[in-house]
Amino acid sequence: MTLLFVHRVSNSGGDMQQGSICADLYLRLSLDREGKTAIERQEADCRTWAARHGLVVRQVHVDRGKSGYRDVARKWARTEAETQGERIRRAKQYLRGRGRWIGGQPPYGLRVDADSGHREPDPGSAVCARLIADEALEGRPLVRIARLLNEYGIA
Repeated sequence: MTLLFVHRVSNSGGDMQQGSICADLYLRLSLDREGKTAIERQEADCRTWAARHGLVVRQVHVDRGKSGYRDVARKWARTEAETQGERIRRAKQYLRGRGRWIGGQPPYGLRVDADSGHREPDPGSAVCARLIADEALEGRPLVRIARLLNEYGIA
């Protein structure tokens, strides 16, 4: 960030005459996209502009605090992440509203139909899933259900 303060000299001092218009430069540390500091470039650009407009540079103030570019990039990244998260939430809500599977591995005993995107019983595991659910609903301990599955050779 660069600020240029233009003012008229009210009292003569040094090499400036009273009434002349001068400029003070405020240069703030910033990084460009390549990670290079830009203070020298800022000062050169401001001095060129001041000379072109007949101004005398009186003082140069340099603020080597945190870069504004990094702050802006950080804020942009946070906003973009929030926006992307919202888009994903809406897409999932849309798919769920139409009974479509939103991704990931379907629950044991189900599969996702390739054409419709809906969940349907998996012929290979639906019977086992039903057995597990029935046993659990009967109040059987998980250890007992696991032993039952082992007896049937279900891994």
